[in-house]
Amino acid sequence: MTFSPLTPPSRKLKITILTVGSVGDVQPYCALGMGLKRAGHEVTVVANENFESFVRQFGLEFAAITPSDARVSAIQKRNAIDHRGKAQARG
Repeated sequence: MTFSPLTPPSRKLKITILTVGSVGDVQPYCALGMGLKRAGHEVTVVANENFESFVRQFGLEFAAITPSDARVSAIQKRNAIDHRGKAQARG
């Protein structure tokens, strides 16, 4: 069986890619999404809301991960950073 990357898929899939982290974490999934889109699939990348323009520049759909305020507050308290940038001991 011969495979050609330009062969349209037998059916169009709706694919959602979830990623978190920095640009270095999001960018590879955008590249994957671009390839899947070129293959004829519908691709949405879900990431932190500040990556919307980054994801959309590749022609991909975007949905934001938006944690609740209470969740963000709990994470900030758990990972409190002192003025020197070092994690404070919690106990």
